[in-house]
Amino acid sequence: MRRLSLLLLAALALSCGPKTPPTPPDPDLNHIGVWHGTGLAFPAGELCLVFCPNKKLFAANTDCRDLGHSDFERAWTWSRTPDGLLVAHTPDGDLPIRFRPHSPSEALFDLVSHPGLPMSRIGLVSPVCLES
Repeated sequence: MRRLSLLLLAALALSCGPKTPPTPPDPDLNHIGVWHGTGLAFPAGELCLVFCPNKKLFAANTDCRDLGHSDFERAWTWSRTPDGLLVAHTPDGDLPIRFRPHSPSEALFDLVSHPGLPMSRIGLVSPVCLES
């Protein structure tokens, strides 16, 4: 009986660890969320991308923590082409983005002149998506 109690306590302790953000149910929406990447591969050392369900897209060279609308240098919209390519619509023109998920919380983003940027999903929805 004591051994069973110890096993139960161990299982409960292991299940209380950090959780991976869930994957959106629609594969066409796997890119939705708050994504962060850092390292020498990034133009300014780090990048935060927020893909909102309402087709808004925010980008900033920051760590993605406690962001309000004014923290983003760029606010765009996004769409998806019939072949699955993401397109960021910017004032300077359209920017193709290839999104390659490896898990619900890890993906590579191919941006123009910056292919294969490894990013981690740190959340599914940001409050910035709800701001006007």
